[in-house]
Amino acid sequence: MQRIVFRADGNHTIGFGHVYRTLALAGMLYNDFECVFAINRPDGFIKDQISKVCQVISLDTEYNYPLPDKMNAENQLPFDLQNVVDERDIVVVDGYHFGMGYQQGLKSIGCKQVWLDDLLRDYPFADAIINHAPGVDSEDYNTNARLCLGLEYAILRKPFFMPLKPKDYTNKIAYISLGGSDYFGFTLKICKALIATNSFNHIHILCSAQFEETLLSNLRQLSTTHPITLHFNLSAQQIVEVMDACTHAFISASTVLIESYSRGLKCFAGYYTQNQHLIYNGFVQNHLAGGLGDFNTITGEHINHLLAAETEVGVLDKPLNSVENFIHLFEDLA
Repeated sequence: MQRIVFRADGNHTIGFGHVYRTLALAGMLYNDFECVFAINRPDGFIKDQISKVCQVISLDTEYNYPLPDKMNAENQLPFDLQNVVDERDIVVVDGYHFGMGYQQGLKSIGCKQVWLDDLLRDYPFADAIINHAPGVDSEDYNTNARLCLGLEYAILRKPFFMPLKPKDYTNKIAYISLGGSDYFGFTLKICKALIATNSFNHIHILCSAQFEETLLSNLRQLSTTHPITLHFNLSAQQIVEVMDACTHAFISASTVLIESYSRGLKCFAGYYTQNQHLIYNGFVQNHLAGGLGDFNTITGEHINHLLAAETEVGVLDKPLNSVENFIHLFEDLA
């Protein structure tokens, strides 16, 4: 059976979006391929989550993870798979801290390379590039690699492909999720902005153990005086159940935007890092989401303006289905 080695990292600084996205891809493929996940210094919870899908290889690479906007050619992650992979493997890499040196390391081994991309970067040694942002075109890449673009290659965990349930968008119930760490505390800012609109009957907030205690304390205090429910450590199935009870999503322009769109929510997305701009522009320009812009400048007035024009925001009317496309891709690469 063909072996696929997945490589992604996550921690309290950079969040866990790349890990969960790569793990979602492994979850689509593990019945048809031997899947192995290599990750640097995982904590117990993440290691346990990965082990439910595939074998975990824990690496021990000394590296301080910069935030996306601080990345440059000098502070990229050193190649660390020389004792893990060989020329027979397909290696899938996800993360902005893996740079040209990592591509060259894989090239020297001779294995197939698949890169998950959010930034339209150059991948001269890639055999395939996956970018699931809508609106991305083959002309955006200068490569001979196989290009797997748009929502036909949406990387989601299996529950997000379930049949959709009907929604009454006039009975507004909000869903807020900004990723695993929310180190800028935008969750609280958005929640207060939604309350200021006086438009929502209830607000559901997906929280994380990685939230700072001050942020959690402020959210808990707000939930004592407003119809707010805080959710912690939910499985993919539980997240889908919460989303299916909501009508509108206020989310970061990342995988959580694609997850929310996949469940038929009216999506309103914003960004706070460079690697979110591509998905943001793709959804907003194709009228699949309302544009909140930079989360630093969001206000209740801005949200009211978007809600007044929400009929221009498209919603999904049938489930996404990318599993077969990914199986065919990796069968062709094997």
